[in-house]
Amino acid sequence: MSKRNPDKDKLSISLVIDIDLLDKFRVAVSYNERNINQQLRSYMRSYVSAFEKEHGPITDEMISQVINKKQK
Repeated sequence: MSKRNPDKDKLSISLVIDIDLLDKFRVAVSYNERNINQQLRSYMRSYVSAFEKEHGPITDEMISQVINKKQK
């Protein structure tokens, strides 16, 4: 993992999403007794895991390249 300030280990992000989709997602995740954030984190972990199985581990260098590209 990349070296980060432990005080800033989590990040709050905003998401632009259709209200109807959000409402339906909220109902769907409630069936698993999860909230939206928990389910999105689960999906993200699964997606990254599948990506790494196909392409190999994501390195700190790869993360830096993507972050630097976004900042330009």
